[in-house]
Amino acid sequence: MLRFYRPAPTVAFGQRDTHLPGFDAAAQACRELGFEPLVRKAGGRAAAYHEGPW
Repeated sequence: MLRFYRPAPTVAFGQRDTHLPGFDAAAQACRELGFEPLVRKAGGRAAAYHEGPW
């Protein structure tokens, strides 16, 4: 099976990111740039996803 997926512009933050100084400002900056910030339950640092090829 082959699945193609183009995610909406999103920045997935890790749980640890939420405890760092500046997290709220970073989430707001994401929104201002058209990315929806979210916090994933597992994983490391922030990762950005978008519709483009790179």
